Amino acid sequence: MTETLDRIPPQAVEVEASILGAMLIDNRCIGDVAAVLGHDGAAFYEARHGRIYDAALTVYSANTPPDQITVGAELSKRGELDLCGGVAYLAELAGGVASGANSRHHAKLIADAAHARGLIEAYSEGLQQAYKPGADPAAVHEVVDEMAFGLGERQNRGGLVSMEVTMTETAESIDAAHNKEGLTGIDTGLRDLNAIVSGWQNSDLIIQAARPGAGKTALGIANAVTAARSGVGVAFF
Repeated sequence: MTETLDRIPPQAVEVEASILGAMLIDNRCIGDVAAVLGHDGAAFYEARHGRIYDAALTVYSANTPPDQITVGAELSKRGELDLCGGVAYLAELAGGVASGANSRHHAKLIADAAHARGLIEAYSEGLQQAYKPGADPAAVHEVVDEMAFGLGERQNRGGLVSMEVTMTETAESIDAAHNKEGLTGIDTGLRDLNAIVSGWQNSDLIIQAARPGAGKTALGIANAVTAARSGVGVAFF
């Protein structure tokens, strides 16, 4: 079977431009975007967009607000300004958006497209290797798995998150827990513990420590069963 794969790879160039424009006019969205796309421009389909993104993060990390002037200066210092369309393109990006609203959602669209391109590359490489005479299926499988695993690692790793974003989310979480009646997290199965922690919260790492024979395993199983009955996925090992 022979098939020519001449389709356009998954991409979201217009969304990329929108994200960059938002970063240039509203620095508050940068933490949200970087948390999804990471600390480099690898997720961008258009090369110049990746360069602009990387330059904007470099400026931001130096405690300088990224805008047309500061990002343009950083690109010029790298010798990449002309490759990115010059100051005219930076102005076009900034003028193409009104705010940084929905920036995290837009960043997710870019990340998803990049992940899809990576999967296509991984399985295309596997296809090429498998067609070679005498190809070792196990070796081909290993190559594909390794490439796919790297994609998953990148997508799950996230990226840098500014202190502003972290503190804001933490404050909102505390405020919600204070104002909401009942649990804000997953039921622990223990009424008194629920009253203290308001249930298990996202990103919590809970360590149960006691002397041997005190019932740590039984308590852990009870917590897991209660969470499972609440409709939450549980792994116990």
